[in-house]
Amino acid sequence: MVKDLDARQIALLNLIAENPKSTKVEMAKKIGVSSTTIDKHLNALKELKLLKRQGGRKNGYWQILDKNEEGE
Repeated sequence: MVKDLDARQIALLNLIAENPKSTKVEMAKKIGVSSTTIDKHLNALKELKLLKRQGGRKNGYWQILDKNEEGE
């Protein structure tokens, strides 16, 4: 499934692995795209069950899911 990801999605997963509490604005600045583009890629990663958000907006974090783990 990872082979289906584009370069930005892979870059997002790498950023999240480094800092799970990264905000969308921080990710957008580091990758050099708009926060809308980040939203699009995060939604795609969530649909692929590779990523999910834990907790709330202010105290939450991103969790990279194991390919054998089910997203809720």
